[in-house]
Amino acid sequence: MRLARAVPYPAEQVRSITLLCEGGRLFLDVTAEVPVAVYPAGEQPDPGRVAGVDLGIIHPYAVAGPDGEGLLVSGRAIRAEHRMHLADTKARRRAVAGRAPKPGQKGSRRWRQYRRRARLAEGRHRRRVRQAQHEAARTVVSWAVGQRVGVLHVGDPRGVLNLPAGRRHNLRLRQWQIGRLLQVLTDKATLAGITVRLVDERGTSSTCPACHRRVPKPRGRTLSCPHCVF
Repeated sequence: MRLARAVPYPAEQVRSITLLCEGGRLFLDVTAEVPVAVYPAGEQPDPGRVAGVDLGIIHPYAVAGPDGEGLLVSGRAIRAEHRMHLADTKARRRAVAGRAPKPGQKGSRRWRQYRRRARLAEGRHRRRVRQAQHEAARTVVSWAVGQRVGVLHVGDPRGVLNLPAGRRHNLRLRQWQIGRLLQVLTDKATLAGITVRLVDERGTSSTCPACHRRVPKPRGRTLSCPHCVF
């Protein structure tokens, strides 16, 4: 088998190789043991420096650092890819609706060609979204390393997936891929020597971060505490 590019790991680090077929194309899924990054003295992540990470649909990651610094990762490219792929899929289905075989019938050659093109488009869409998610997580980890952040407190919003929110918003939640965002961020942070801790987000929008007492839920983007004048 001829590979499009060389395996980026030495042979002694490779633990398993799996042959996959996605969208009519063959891929090798390589699993390797990668060591945690080593830093010069005085440049390693400090466990005493903590940053908070909030996951969102519009912005995959919003980070607040220990020194008042922050980072906002745009998710415009991911959302545009989802919209364009959905529009393209609907257009393709409308165009071939009249030629679709009935249940139990064998499709024509043209129908099989359409199915092959649809699988190629679906695979290309998944790869683009996956690449954008990796780039977003890499941006967060690179910023954390530059700030010498040793611990990332990441809000876990997966509880919203169990709440019915209507047809359109349910689609947005499915396209959000919360578990995937958490996984790629955890993997890259671990390789960089940064600890990731998941935090339950229930009640955080109505709790004062200074005195930890319940406050009226803010209507806008500014939270004020009547107890400690935060």
